[in-house]
Amino acid sequence: MRSGRLGFCAIDKRDIWNRWKAGQTLHEIGRVYGKCRNTIRAVLLPRGRAATHAKQVAALRKLPKWLDDDTYRREILLRLAKFTVNSILLELAVSHPYATLIRQGRVILHPRHGLPLAELTGFSY
Repeated sequence: MRSGRLGFCAIDKRDIWNRWKAGQTLHEIGRVYGKCRNTIRAVLLPRGRAATHAKQVAALRKLPKWLDDDTYRREILLRLAKFTVNSILLELAVSHPYATLIRQGRVILHPRHGLPLAELTGFSY
């Protein structure tokens, strides 16, 4: 088998991932392969990013067509003034400073936050 940059073939990488999902520590997996934990971690990281990216793309595809920047500014942003920063940060799971900027309309809102804010404000199309 051909091994990649870190010295692992595809079968080894799959085995490392399965061991990690089964609950083994990076040190334990590293001992099996004679590598340090940072090398094992480097094998695991790309898989996590890919899974997160796929989840984000899927969430963005579910957004309704009516939820565009114009609708957000005309309808939702005006209604956010009635809500506290804490209610916004709890709804979106974002930091307090970011929730403050959202309420003030000073940031370009990430598309995945539009629908929860529309639901929070009671806006429906």
